[in-house]
Amino acid sequence: MTHDLDLAALAAVSACVVVWGLVSARFERWNVSAPIAFVALGLVVTHGPTTLIHFNLHSSTIRSLA
Repeated sequence: MTHDLDLAALAAVSACVVVWGLVSARFERWNVSAPIAFVALGLVVTHGPTTLIHFNLHSSTIRSLA
């Protein structure tokens, strides 16, 4: 069983983790928790004019990251 890992998806997830690490203290003061922030970041990078990555729910990248 091979898992092809899309580097764009990995970079997007890594960037989201780094961004959360940089701004988490300020967001926690505003009662924005990590799950809320990651759902919002996920919507930003996968929908609309700022689409950075394209995926489907049966993608091997999603399975690898999960």
